[in-house]
Amino acid sequence: MIWRMKSLLVALFCSHTLLATTVTIVPTNSATSTDTSSTATPTPSATIISNQTAGSAPGGTTSITNTSGNTINNVYPDLYLNATGNGIAAWACTPTTTAGYQVLASVYNVTTATWSAPTNLGAGSAPVVSMDGAGNAFVVWVDNFQIFVNIYTAATASWGTSATELSTTSTGTSGNSNTYPSLSVNSNGVAAVAWLAYADGSTIPTIYMSAYDGTNWSSAPVLVTPSGSLDIVSPPVISIDNIALAPGPVTGQLTWLDATEAGIVFAVQVQISD
Repeated sequence: MIWRMKSLLVALFCSHTLLATTVTIVPTNSATSTDTSSTATPTPSATIISNQTAGSAPGGTTSITNTSGNTINNVYPDLYLNATGNGIAAWACTPTTTAGYQVLASVYNVTTATWSAPTNLGAGSAPVVSMDGAGNAFVVWVDNFQIFVNIYTAATASWGTSATELSTTSTGTSGNSNTYPSLSVNSNGVAAVAWLAYADGSTIPTIYMSAYDGTNWSSAPVLVTPSGSLDIVSPPVISIDNIALAPGPVTGQLTWLDATEAGIVFAVQVQISD
């Protein structure tokens, strides 16, 4: 892949006035209300998708425990729905059969209005998720200060056989503490991930990123900020446009907060092309 970084921009925070917005919680078919008056609002019902009780499916009403009776701790959920209504949710949990956190994911099928049984993607926590227009889902997470990703293929309803490690594919990042990933996926299946990386012994992070062209990830992470050149004080946030790689290129913006100039938001433009 060819990467071109240009047009370093500086943006300042601005205040905005929010317009009044109405939010309605839509009840499911199973929701009921004890109020039979004409003004009654049905009580929404929630679906449990993290249910880990042996023999029970997501959406059950049993407590979230395993067969030994020890409570499983489910934390750090993230959720994304694409334009057609299909979705992906991921979270971290601590099943007693393994040590440490594991990343679990469930896929939502808008046609059947059901969530899949959770799939264990491996050790790690703090997952971030997204999905393309075809229903292919991406889950990125951190394990042992390295960045991992797994992709769900909608056509085969299956996850990758193993996770791809994004942060250690080059010598330049193998010794770093990598954390706080940000993920962006467009409708054509192009994806980009950015994260903070602390070199051994350094208190000033740098930002790396990697891109996916629909088949492969970048052969090596791209260093977005030179080490020590900026005083980064926030995780990066990346977003890419909806252009296909052919003819492309896909353009995106990557932002972060910097303390060098008393709290400035920097943005750098990135381009992804074959």
